[in-house]
Amino acid sequence: MIYVYHSSQRAMVRAAFKKQIAADFPERDDLNYVEIDLTQTPSQEIVVECDSMALGYDRKAVVGLNAYFLEKKSKQKPPKDEEKKFLLEYLANPNPDVDLYFLVYSDTLDEKNEYYPLLVKADAKFKSIAPLNDADWAKQIANYFKKRDIAIDPDAVATLVTRIHGDYALFQTETEKLATYAADSKRLTNADVEALTVAPLEENAFLLANALTRGNKKEAFRIYESLKVSNVDEVGLLNLLANQFRFLNEVRYRRDQGLTPEGIASDLKCTPGRARASLGNLSRMNDRTCLVALEEIYQTEKDILTGAKQQQLAFSLFLVNFKLRP
Repeated sequence: MIYVYHSSQRAMVRAAFKKQIAADFPERDDLNYVEIDLTQTPSQEIVVECDSMALGYDRKAVVGLNAYFLEKKSKQKPPKDEEKKFLLEYLANPNPDVDLYFLVYSDTLDEKNEYYPLLVKADAKFKSIAPLNDADWAKQIANYFKKRDIAIDPDAVATLVTRIHGDYALFQTETEKLATYAADSKRLTNADVEALTVAPLEENAFLLANALTRGNKKEAFRIYESLKVSNVDEVGLLNLLANQFRFLNEVRYRRDQGLTPEGIASDLKCTPGRARASLGNLSRMNDRTCLVALEEIYQTEKDILTGAKQQQLAFSLFLVNFKLRP
């Protein structure tokens, strides 16, 4: 049997695969179980392993990690024709005594390449690992701590859903850290989660823009200093800040058209609370603030990318020079 597991969430692919392999091969050793990283090893090694069986064994599992050639859009160079030939020939006539697993770290597969029709003809099992929504993540988090006899407050669960940002690997590391912290108290509050986990960059960009539009540069620098500890990408942060100021400009335009906070929220598909908060920030600014901020962000990004200024200096100068009423 051939299995193809795929998702952009590597940890979720690996978790689903581990569950499958534990059921199919509960007793594994170096003779009946082989993993091959296909970004490091030519794919013909898969064929060599699939065509060989150790004495005393009637089944074998061969795992192709990072099967990039099955991705719809891969950053890896495609395999050479000579390398492809061996695997294509094997897929046309797979060994029935070998279970072959491909782990693909992409949400979509390339159904137009040479491999896909052969996999379909070989009756391969395609396992697409669907991303979890916020409700699923909340349930997953609650169940994780329940199994460890740790009580976690509902608002702490909500914060953790935001902090892990749909990243399964981050879910694993953050929940393990929090479980270790709460091993004695058996209780986690929202304050614990906020103190022990890192907010996603998008959330920090929102808080940073909020501090600037409230005229609180001290808070803006505090947020930036905390991000520098995590080796923040200043260019990425600038792009997210630009999104915040574009949003404010959209709110300003709709305010000037006479829309209510609820009407603005409906139009921009945001919460009424965010619309009202944005209107409050706009009341401290003039009509040029957002456009000037976007121009300054563009110039700061240009200074960093051209090497005119070191990125931390450039970003710090942007914060220093920001004016509510330019």
